[in-house]
Amino acid sequence: MKRTYSHLAATVCLAIFSCIFMQAQIIDTKEGPFVENDTTFLRKIYYQFPNESHTHSLYIETDRNSEEYQEYLRTLYDADSEIPQLLSSAGTVCRKYGELSADSAKKLNGIYLPLHKYRGKYYLYNSSACKTWKQIESPFLICQYQDGPYLYGITHIEQTSASSYHLQTDDCINNMYNSVKALDIYIIDEEKGIYVWKSQTEKEVCYDLYVEKSKAGAFDLINWLVIELEDEFDKFEPIDYEEIIRQKKLF
Repeated sequence: MKRTYSHLAATVCLAIFSCIFMQAQIIDTKEGPFVENDTTFLRKIYYQFPNESHTHSLYIETDRNSEEYQEYLRTLYDADSEIPQLLSSAGTVCRKYGELSADSAKKLNGIYLPLHKYRGKYYLYNSSACKTWKQIESPFLICQYQDGPYLYGITHIEQTSASSYHLQTDDCINNMYNSVKALDIYIIDEEKGIYVWKSQTEKEVCYDLYVEKSKAGAFDLINWLVIELEDEFDKFEPIDYEEIIRQKKLF
């Protein structure tokens, strides 16, 4: 019964909060970039609630030691503890990957954070919804989106050049629609931890630019400070991934 009452109480609280937030009005929106107190803001949204006001801010965080920057770098997923938990609920199809030799993939092991381009520079981005990242913990690929994490088995890995790898993967737990089937990883700058990932799903081919988490401190963070979900930042510039692969450098 306690569990039932707790659930009911949480539902009531959520409903009350939702009603209060629905009473909020946007009284002003200021688009950037503009500078206030040495901070570059890309957007500010001013809300008026019945009894108070709030400001949602999208800004560029340059202080690597700030609470916001450090919070972004914290990973919510512990591969050492949670992979066995996921595998315990999977069938033998997925468990078999643990028996494969993972030596060839160990060079790629790590957590990869996405980079975005804005006004000619590259940034980390902390959205209003969730963190997104990828992790290779051979012989597994972990993908974190708005929900997840999703676990793939790496069924095959081949070094296709001095700076590229081809991986084949199997969505052996989630059975997601349009799941990743193959992955090409291009090393752009090994010293700086920059990579282009080309993911092939059942329906499409997608490119992404990543930096290793351990080397992410080279990039500023575009960060949302919000109390409620906001529309994502829509002014990122397109990235010419093929040109980056050819040139082996960011530009």
